[in-house]
Amino acid sequence: PLYERYTPARANATRRRHHQPRRGKSHRQPCVSHILGRGIIQDNQEKRAMDKDKDACWAYLIRHGATDSNLADPPILQGRGVDGPLSDEGQRQANLAANCLAPYSIAAVYSSPLKRARETAEFIAARHSLRVKTIPEIIEADVGAWERRSWVEIRETERESYDDFQRDPALHGYRDGENLTEVAERVIPAIDRVMQAHRGETIAIVGHNVVNRVL
Repeated sequence: PLYERYTPARANATRRRHHQPRRGKSHRQPCVSHILGRGIIQDNQEKRAMDKDKDACWAYLIRHGATDSNLADPPILQGRGVDGPLSDEGQRQANLAANCLAPYSIAAVYSSPLKRARETAEFIAARHSLRVKTIPEIIEADVGAWERRSWVEIRETERESYDDFQRDPALHGYRDGENLTEVAERVIPAIDRVMQAHRGETIAIVGHNVVNRVL
């Protein structure tokens, strides 16, 4: 499903080279979360890959730490209209992610303009004496009329729209909001542009649930 309970920022990690995620298992305890859970850091294998391609840009794609809305039971959709800070648990998660990335050479840290993403990115950037740069295009999806509502309520009161969204979110979006095709059309070119600017470097990008899913 395209909704879920919030998972702590220590489950999985993905390093992206252009748009292709790397997959595999690691002997280390992973501690950076990627919303799709596509892979776990493989230090040695990826170091060899980078040695072969000095012009590649590698990016850690990270979801922000939890907010009170994420931790509510049931969780509340925030979209781009709800711009609250991290919860105490979210700050703990962000600090864990920052600790995990601290040993690595990070050239730049980017973030969505929303507060929950920027605060997460600031934890990471501080370990590298960097300032967070924002990418307006990776703001969370516009969830339209479903903002500040739970999936439980939406399923009960708008079953047809809910089922359409679950069946094909690329075509049927959030009611009065974006679909996933529209999100991808703004997010992917922006990420491409940033990665082209950091060829030969490693960067961190803090995004959102839906934004990270379309990459």
